[in-house]
Amino acid sequence: MRVLFVCTGNICRSPMAEWLLRHRAEEAGWTALEILSAGTWATDGSPATDEAQQVLAGAGVDAGGAHRSQTLTEEMVEEASVVVAMTSVHLREIESVAPGSKGKVFLMKELAELEDEGGAGVDGLLAARRPEWRRALDLDDPMGFGIGTYRTCFAEISKGIDELVRRLCPGQ
Repeated sequence: MRVLFVCTGNICRSPMAEWLLRHRAEEAGWTALEILSAGTWATDGSPATDEAQQVLAGAGVDAGGAHRSQTLTEEMVEEASVVVAMTSVHLREIESVAPGSKGKVFLMKELAELEDEGGAGVDGLLAARRPEWRRALDLDDPMGFGIGTYRTCFAEISKGIDELVRRLCPGQ
């Protein structure tokens, strides 16, 4: 199973999501999972922002400075089982990069509002009924703001990651 997180520059939101899910998977011994992130407007090779790394470290997540940004490709989207975007703009950009991917792309904040119609696993997640879109489902970019904004963003990411873990790895 492969989970792909997508934001704009791949230096704030999507790396925090990637490393938090990676941390949760390692803690649970969940090995059947590949986790990556990319940006729709990323410059390849940039590290996560200092603030993103600081917030991760504060949550006990050691990214070890290993993150390097990468540009979203059609292949990444096609190979992912689930794609998690941060905003509705990213949804449209993902669809333009990989037409036909819409059914497996979720908004991070949307995950916490899915209805339990689909059951567990990837198939259950993909079959879940989604909430009606509204601006509040977009996860705003903390870039250029203080550490408090990053912490708020991370809290929203954590809720989405909790739901991904609950649905994709029941019992963890």
